[in-house]
Amino acid sequence: MLSKACERVNPTNSTNVERTSREDELIGEGYCVGRHARKPVIAGNWKMYKTIAETESFFAEIRPLVAGSAHCDMVIAPPFTLLRRAVEAAEGSGISISAQNLHWESE
Repeated sequence: MLSKACERVNPTNSTNVERTSREDELIGEGYCVGRHARKPVIAGNWKMYKTIAETESFFAEIRPLVAGSAHCDMVIAPPFTLLRRAVEAAEGSGISISAQNLHWESE
């Protein structure tokens, strides 16, 4: 079902208007179209469970899988100790790197 954010809205009177076939095609591919459309964000973190080698391996595996993806923004939030390596590994891939909050527990 098409959510309100993905409906095309006529900016002059804010009533729904019929979508074009291209808009239907884009919606079928997962894009939102129209005045209120926002690009989806896919984000993930791995808490404290990866090493430097596992981080590099992860990015080596994911980069080809997301190459050329334009339908969403991608964000990975590694632990603080892996931020630099993640930034280096993600460079030029279209994957953004984010930081996580700290927590007092050991895991």
